[in-house]
Amino acid sequence: MEKTLSISSHVKPRIMRRVYGVWTLRLLAPIVFFELPALAILLNLSFKYIFFHQVFENIAVSVNGFGSFVNYVYFAFIHAPLHTEIVLVLGAAVTFLLAKDFSRSLRNLGAFMSRRLSISQF
Repeated sequence: MEKTLSISSHVKPRIMRRVYGVWTLRLLAPIVFFELPALAILLNLSFKYIFFHQVFENIAVSVNGFGSFVNYVYFAFIHAPLHTEIVLVLGAAVTFLLAKDFSRSLRNLGAFMSRRLSISQF
C-alpha cells in the first residue's frame, strides 16, 4: 500500500510564503544591513574630506585626453592624505560589492521569473 502525502491547499501557500520570505531576507540582508549603511558612512566621510568641486575644476583644467586623465587620477590619489586614500579604497570596495550583489539579485530574479512563467504556461 502506498501512502501519498498531500498538503492541504491552505498550508502549502503559507509554507511557500515563508520559504520566499526567508529566500528574500537572505538575499537582501547583506545589502540592507551592511553594504548600504557602509556606503552611506563612506559617502559622508568622502564629502567631509574631499572637495569634489575643486577636484572637478582641476580635472577640467589639466586633462586633455584619456592618458592625461589616468595620469591625473594616479597622481591625485598618490599625493592625497592617507585618510582620503582609505575612504576612497573602502568606497570602491563597497561599491563593487553592491554592484556584484545587485547583478546577482537580478540574475536570481530573472531565473525565478522565467521558471515561474514556464510553469504557469502549462
